[in-house]
Amino acid sequence: MRLLYFLHKVLTLTLFYDAMWYPIAKYILRYRIVLAILLVLSTVVMGVLGTKIQTDYEISRVIPEDHQSLKDLRSFLAEFGQQGNLMVLAVEHKPLFDLKFYNQWKTLGDSIQLLPGVGQLLSVAHGITLGKDTAARKFVVQKFPAQAPTTDAEVAAIEEEWKRMPFYHGLVYNEGSDVTVMVIPLQEKKLELKAKLALEKRIEAMADGFEARTKTTVHRSGLPVIRTFRLELIQRELVQVLIVAVIVLIAVLLFLFRSVTVVFFSMVVVGIGVVWTMGFLVIFGYKINILTALIPNLIIITGIPNCIYLINKYHSEFAKHGNKVRALANMIQRIGYTTFFVNLTTAIGFWVFCFTGSKMLEEFGLIAGIMTALLFFISIIAIPVIFSFLSVPKDRHIKHLDRKALQGTLNQLDNATQKYPKVIFAVSIVIILLSSFGVTLLETRGYILDDVPKSSAAYRDLKFLEEHYTGVMPLEILIDTKEKGGVMKPANLRKIEEAQDLMGQSEFFGKPMSVVNGLKFITQAYYNGNPDRYRLPKTSGLAPEGTFILTYLQNTGKDTTGNGQGDIINNFMDSTRSIARISVQIPDIGSNRLPELYAAIDSIFLPIFPEEDYTVSYTGTSIVVMEGNAYLTQGLVSSVIGALALIAAIMAFMFRTPLMLIIALVPNLIPLLFTAGLMGYWNIPLKPSTVLVFSVAFGISVDNTIHFLAKYRLDLERHLWNIPHTVSYTLRESGVSIIYTSLILFFGFSTFIASNFDGTKYMGLLISITLIASLFANLLLLPALLLTFDRVPKRKRHLIDKVGK
Repeated sequence: MRLLYFLHKVLTLTLFYDAMWYPIAKYILRYRIVLAILLVLSTVVMGVLGTKIQTDYEISRVIPEDHQSLKDLRSFLAEFGQQGNLMVLAVEHKPLFDLKFYNQWKTLGDSIQLLPGVGQLLSVAHGITLGKDTAARKFVVQKFPAQAPTTDAEVAAIEEEWKRMPFYHGLVYNEGSDVTVMVIPLQEKKLELKAKLALEKRIEAMADGFEARTKTTVHRSGLPVIRTFRLELIQRELVQVLIVAVIVLIAVLLFLFRSVTVVFFSMVVVGIGVVWTMGFLVIFGYKINILTALIPNLIIITGIPNCIYLINKYHSEFAKHGNKVRALANMIQRIGYTTFFVNLTTAIGFWVFCFTGSKMLEEFGLIAGIMTALLFFISIIAIPVIFSFLSVPKDRHIKHLDRKALQGTLNQLDNATQKYPKVIFAVSIVIILLSSFGVTLLETRGYILDDVPKSSAAYRDLKFLEEHYTGVMPLEILIDTKEKGGVMKPANLRKIEEAQDLMGQSEFFGKPMSVVNGLKFITQAYYNGNPDRYRLPKTSGLAPEGTFILTYLQNTGKDTTGNGQGDIINNFMDSTRSIARISVQIPDIGSNRLPELYAAIDSIFLPIFPEEDYTVSYTGTSIVVMEGNAYLTQGLVSSVIGALALIAAIMAFMFRTPLMLIIALVPNLIPLLFTAGLMGYWNIPLKPSTVLVFSVAFGISVDNTIHFLAKYRLDLERHLWNIPHTVSYTLRESGVSIIYTSLILFFGFSTFIASNFDGTKYMGLLISITLIASLFANLLLLPALLLTFDRVPKRKRHLIDKVGK
């Protein structure tokens, strides 16, 4: 206990008392040249490292490594190989089987098929049929059509033949529909990232050429397309939003300070932070993704307030006595401890993401937190060192401290808090009640193609395919028969067929594919392509036809598709033939409807495959991503609560009384509640990108409270514990910096609205709203709370009596 008490005293003395910061100020100013050289050299090193940064290609890294959904997917991939590697091109043309159009579609597919890294593609011009060699008693794999048609009669015959092949219906062809797809399997495991992207670009270029020749829109989708689209969007985002943020912040700083020098060196300080950010990402082995791409912008936006508080203090001190060195030393002494805790609370708002279990959020939270903390050291060194070499501030540089409009605003705020605290409380209660109702309207949902513009080609093409072919998101359903060879038992095959028929009646599923489809396809081939024989082989009678069909199949050899990738039978079973695989495409239904999907699967499979005899499981990239969205939203809510608790603990340590802690928290919790209520009214869902708002906004907005209360506590004794007088003085002294930083943060986060990601737009909008609400809460509600509830300790009341006398 004595050790804890000693540490508390040491930290308190070190962090809270101006005198203890004097040696730090003295050291920084004495060794300014050495510190400047070290800062420049370290920035150069970080800059060189930052050039090696890479962009992340994957979209499913949000889920924790030990999550069961991810384990299931990895087990599936280990047994069955690639999944979610299909690129889909879709076209709508009337009539579909037009000779010229059909041959151009075939030519496009032929060209794509020749590209290295492309598996056997499938389209109405690139199918597979099975002929029957009765002499050798085997099937013969044949391409269909064997050659490009040359007459209208030939293409009409091809159309009739497609109608006779139920295996392909719902995959590439729907009778009566003018929409068809080309399914292109990409052999991604054999390709490096650059080769993958280059391959997709080649296919895109070929599709563009087809569009130009035929005047027909080609819709492109599938997970490879979505991943590449997000990758390119993130790369553009990093530069685009960063440039907008820099331009906006420069404009705001120029308006506030009317000094190019102040603006330039403030941007230099945050620029150092950005360079260090890229370097740390490389050092930790992290890549740029949708979250880490935000960190440079966050560093610029959250770093500028450090500069504002320090420069404002420097200007105000210089205005008092005109001594530059003394002003810089006083700046470090008087504002150092406050800036330290401001950066610490903001960093905590990021660090809590490290405890979500999500790799992507851990990376974001760790780097953003480290850099926010380091910004304190960068700014507390760089600003005094830089301004020590510059000439003394001119009158026009410090004029901003006495702006009539600003001082008039502060006077009005002071008047309102002194005279109308009850009105302020009443308005606050109304806001709480209305916001609480808005919170009840909040929904939780996230999508695989989340946050991208609804006007983008990727989003429109996905919806086009969902409309005509249910969807392109892969789902795998596994049925463990718990018996070696159990999949091929007739009873189990009939059960799978029954389940697939029921899946066809559900809104969630496209056409399911399994060993059953393959056996039906082979049975039809055995009967010379008769579509009436597209069924499972019969097993009853003296000589079951299944025996003959399997004999043909065995004589044909392992590969019955001619593509070297396995056959339509073995691809849908494990090596022991005890586990059956049903592959199906689903729409991007959103994480909020994931329980409905699970319920639909259970309602179909559990009655057919009782749990005591079979094990039914499901996996796939779509499941992992949607599970990740649901998991993140829940985890982030817990993280926000954790951030509030940690920051509250720090504030309790700083202000040491339960009453002061409550007074400090209330003005920061109400803006969060207000923002959550607006999300409910505006139908903005809770999802990873929007839940981030609360932790980040709270960590930033509480800074104003810390600045105000730290100044208030220090001034209270100087003003002989006269609370009303101290509140007024603190409001006028701290109000300038609070208004400046709030404006900077508001305009800074508003630049996120320029983002291409809806989630980033919402983050910028909601954080901006939260910070403006926090500004008024800290300049109206906080002083009103202090005036109403703060009390002078009994041992200090004699000072007030002396003053009164």
